[in-house]
This record gives sequence, structure tokens and C-alpha cells, in this order.
Amino acid sequence: MGESDSATMRGIDLFIFSGVCPAAVAVALVALCSQSLYPGTGSTSWVTLTLSGAGTFLVYNVDRLRDLTRDRGSSPARTAFVERNQRVLIGLCAGAALISALCAWRQPPRVWLLLGIAFGLGIFHRRLKGHPAFGILYVALAWVIVVVGLPVAHGPPGLHLGGEVILTAVTLGFVIAANLVGSELREAEPGSSTDARLKTARVLALGGLLVSWMAPIPLIPIALGNLVALLFFRPSERYGLGVLDGAILAGALIGLMMG
Repeated sequence: MGESDSATMRGIDLFIFSGVCPAAVAVALVALCSQSLYPGTGSTSWVTLTLSGAGTFLVYNVDRLRDLTRDRGSSPARTAFVERNQRVLIGLCAGAALISALCAWRQPPRVWLLLGIAFGLGIFHRRLKGHPAFGILYVALAWVIVVVGLPVAHGPPGLHLGGEVILTAVTLGFVIAANLVGSELREAEPGSSTDARLKTARVLALGGLLVSWMAPIPLIPIALGNLVALLFFRPSERYGLGVLDGAILAGALIGLMMG
């Protein structure tokens, strides 16, 4: 029983600390946005989905590999994982960079602009970590650019800036911002500041849920799962990095099954 529990925990750590979890979230959200915004026009190509996953994996791991010293205080378990597997992660980053480049080459020029903005925001994240409020804004923006922008860029002509696109972007913007605020509270000391930030995360999550009622129906499970995860928030690293992201992933998968 002990060995089984240990293996399960190692598997969970591998999923949430290696960058696979945010990459899976990106792929699921791109697929869901494409399906809900443009039903009946065909599914998102595997090239676009691969690009979103490989690019997200690359950006997150480059940030973690470059910032081991600063992350040791807020994410000790993840930092230890990265240090133990540093060479493997560097090799995987090289592979993800090659895959991203090959997939990006097959995208239309308008996608290159979106990717350039999102990649720039992701790579410079390390230099902007000292400004938490601003950080929430630009990281959420980068996510929306990828998960909404990619499907829109491949959508039918004339439907790029419709009301459903805007509502989808606003919903996911609220959801991702709430997720980011919550995840920053991992291992945080109890106190008025922590309580205020958690309240902010819950308000943002509630805003996402309210907007999701007007947006395409498959977004409701994401917004609801995100709010529930924050309502039962626990200040632990695995909760902040695993459960919060996992709630969005689960909501996206449920949305895909609903479509």
C-alpha cells in the first residue's frame, strides 16, 4: 500500500511539476474554444493543438529552469523536482522548441503575430515577477491570446470578432486571472493579506462564472470548477499548482464532451 501511494504521488508530481499539466490545459482550451465558437466547421488541426501544447510546455519550463533560486521559497517541492530532473527538462525543452517552430511554420502569418506576443510575454515573465498585479494581467492576456486567438485565427472569414468570441475571451480571462491569483497563494502564511488576495481570486472566479452564462455553454464547467476549487482552497503547493489547474482541465474536458 505504501509503495502504491508513493508511486501515485510521484505520478502526480510528474504531471503538475513537469509542465505537462499547463500544456494539457492549453490543448484542451484551444480545442474547446474551436469547437464552441465554430461548431460544424471541423475540429482544430493536430498541428495547432500540438503547437499550443509544446509552446506552453516550453515557456513554463524555461521560466522554471531560469528561476530556481527565486522559486525555492514559494515552490520548494517543484523546485526540487526541477533540480533533480534538470537535464531531462532541458532536453525536453529543446524538443518542444523544435516542435513549436515546425508547427508555427505551418500557421498563417496572422498566427505568427499572436504567438510572438504570447511568447514574448511568457519569456519576459521572469523580469516582471516583481509586479504581481501586472503579472496577473499579462499572463492572463497571454493565455487568452493563445487559447482564443488560435481558434479565431483559423475560424471562418468574417467571424473573427463576434460577440461569442468576446464573451469567451472575457470568461477565460476572469477564470485564468482567478487561477493565477490563487496559485500565487501556495505556501502563503495566513493573514489579512492572504485572505484579501484569496477573496479577490474568488470574486474574479465568480465574475467568470457569471459571464460564462452568456458565453458558449461549454465554458460553464470551466468557470464553475475554477470557483469551486477556490472556495475549498488550501494553501499548499500541490493544491495551488495541481488542483487549481486540474479544475480548469477537467472543466474543459467536460465541455468537449458536451459539444
